Amino acid sequence: MKKVLVVGVGLIILTLLGSFIVGQISGQGNRNGTPVVGALKDYASATLGIEIGYPKTWSVQEDGKGVYFISPKTDSADTIRENINVLVEDLAEKVDLAEYTTSALFQVAALDNYSMQDDTKSRVGVLPGHMITYQAMIEGHTMQFQQAWTVKDDKAYLITLAAAPETFSNYRAIFNRMAKSFKVQTR
Repeated sequence: MKKVLVVGVGLIILTLLGSFIVGQISGQGNRNGTPVVGALKDYASATLGIEIGYPKTWSVQEDGKGVYFISPKTDSADTIRENINVLVEDLAEKVDLAEYTTSALFQVAALDNYSMQDDTKSRVGVLPGHMITYQAMIEGHTMQFQQAWTVKDDKAYLITLAAAPETFSNYRAIFNRMAKSFKVQTR
């Protein structure tokens, strides 16, 4: 069981790396760079089995195991595109939220220059979940992350915000709204 969790939660690391890369290559902001977000637009994927709201000015990039929601550039000097992504992980064995959380925290703690800022039980949509906020070094850049996850049936659902530390606080409210809107589609 531990081998499955370590391999499965290893996808968290890939998600972080993907968040960083998407942020490098990919709302409009007000004068101080804070994104302006009104109503959320609905995203639904039968393939991923999820529904989530996202800012309508953000672009969407689908990947085999997840989806990236990428903020628009705030100005011409915006080099890191903040993004929120959702990863759906197939679990080979029955794993509960506590087991998944233990393994996820172990994986995140192995990141370069890792610093935990918040670690708490939470909700992802209506499902029980876990949420963490931390900083880590990804490919030579200090990044700040907020992650929330839940486990339902044979799948884990991981939502991640990746942002530069200086803009991170501007995107937390968006992340929280998106996590609150998250739904697992009935099969």
